[in-house]
Amino acid sequence: MGCEQTEPLDVMPAPFHLSPYNHLLLPVVAAWALVVTASLLWNIRQVDHSIETLALAEARFHFEKDVLYRRWASSHGGVYVPVSEKTPPNPYLSHVAERDVVTPSGRRLTLINPAYMTRQVNELASDDGVIGHITSLKPLRPENRADAWETRALHAFENGAHEYGSLEDLRGQPYFRYMRPFRTESACLKCHAEQGYKEGDIRGGVSMSLPYSRYANHFSLQRRNLLLGHGLIGLLGLVGMGFGARRLVRIKAALVRSEAETERLTVRKSLLSSLGEGVYDIDNAGRCTFINPAALTMLGYQEHEVVGQDPHRLFHRRNADGSPHPASECMVFQTRQDGVRREVQDTFLRKNGLAFPVRLTVTPVHRNGEIVGAVVAFQDISERLAMEQELMRLATTDPLTGAANRRRFLEQMEIELARVHRHHDSAALLMMDLDHFKQVNDAHGHASGDIVLRHFTSLAKPLLRRTDLFGRLGGEEFAILLSGADLRGAAEFAERFRSVVAATPAQVEDGEIPYTVSIGVTVFQAADGGADCILARADAALYRAKQAGRNTVALVEAT
Repeated sequence: MGCEQTEPLDVMPAPFHLSPYNHLLLPVVAAWALVVTASLLWNIRQVDHSIETLALAEARFHFEKDVLYRRWASSHGGVYVPVSEKTPPNPYLSHVAERDVVTPSGRRLTLINPAYMTRQVNELASDDGVIGHITSLKPLRPENRADAWETRALHAFENGAHEYGSLEDLRGQPYFRYMRPFRTESACLKCHAEQGYKEGDIRGGVSMSLPYSRYANHFSLQRRNLLLGHGLIGLLGLVGMGFGARRLVRIKAALVRSEAETERLTVRKSLLSSLGEGVYDIDNAGRCTFINPAALTMLGYQEHEVVGQDPHRLFHRRNADGSPHPASECMVFQTRQDGVRREVQDTFLRKNGLAFPVRLTVTPVHRNGEIVGAVVAFQDISERLAMEQELMRLATTDPLTGAANRRRFLEQMEIELARVHRHHDSAALLMMDLDHFKQVNDAHGHASGDIVLRHFTSLAKPLLRRTDLFGRLGGEEFAILLSGADLRGAAEFAERFRSVVAATPAQVEDGEIPYTVSIGVTVFQAADGGADCILARADAALYRAKQAGRNTVALVEAT
């Protein structure tokens, strides 16, 4: 790549009188001009090298992206898509038995092999200026025939080359052209075995052509800065070589910092793009300036639908309960205002309107001491929350009956007792024991006994309110916590439940197992210091019910 032509600098003044020492000036000026010129050309070459390196990196990225989705499609034997005008059945797959299928609803689908898919994706990518072309020395489709440059690349691959790239003229414009080979894998033989390919053969490649102008334009300012800087250095060097040398060092340092910053930004974008968690940047106006693929996958958007838009309006506008989430209450907005890093659990919306929980980290971006935006990182924590809920359920639920286990039941009793103390309200506790349950196990077996316990639980649930709690304290011993109930109401409930149990035998394989329950009832009292006091009274009431012949309800009056 060449550099821009400029007029020679007039570094010498008008004719002057030579002093005895002026004969040294011309060699020094010439040497200085040579140094300045050499430095200018070297730095421009470094800029050009940066352009070539950036173009090569982007071309490799596009190729690797193609390889990944081609490999995915190949591993599944291709993908099926609806038949349309733009996607008719592929005549080159006519030998494939299931090229065309019809869904139970009557929808016609056709098989898209990786090559067909790559061509259509490259046609979409061409809108961005990137020209992708899948080609081969023995193409199935005439449109895939290699041009002269691609032919040279394919021959180079057959001679052992791993990649091929150069700056070429294409469509009247300079393009950086890059190509790597595709080797035949076992999944490819479904479509290409008839051409004589074997696994491991080079069957073609994909060329990537990127407009060189967008890289050159990006670095044109650096070139102009180099020209102006070296011109200034040259002029100042005539006044004083020492000052000029110091100026050159400063310009060189600025160039190094600029290149380092360019490399840092390139590496940062590459790293963010490969992260498993979602990341996006916003400027101080709240517009998205960058979003990585992981974020787009979780949100269901395309990059062009987000970049330049307000992310809050797109996917952060509602809370978990569906209520509006004002922008002024948004953590991202607050961080942009006060520069405080925040980490919270929040809710995002997918493009289809479905909400999902996220762990959100918002970090301010400062430049020259001012807040110029923020970086937002988030993770979809749906699975983690579901796992936590399942762990909580396992830790607080009896595995056999699904009722609250003893630990959870006692914790809820303490909470209910605190409510009674605070609001001077009422609550009742029912202690229940299945009568002669050992005889059920002895006569019918423990499996049938388990059925009876689950049957007993199922009879209680329809009678309970949302504020009540049914628990298994151990063995055949159960309890019910009735929030807001007094002794009379609790006794009526207990009698009704006892009657239901006595009238509804459990169904087992051998027939029916009738059983009864004894129930002791007490209420919470202001003097109770903990759940143990209430359990002791309810247990005493249960003992009375058993002493009275079982299948009955006994009460312990409040004192």
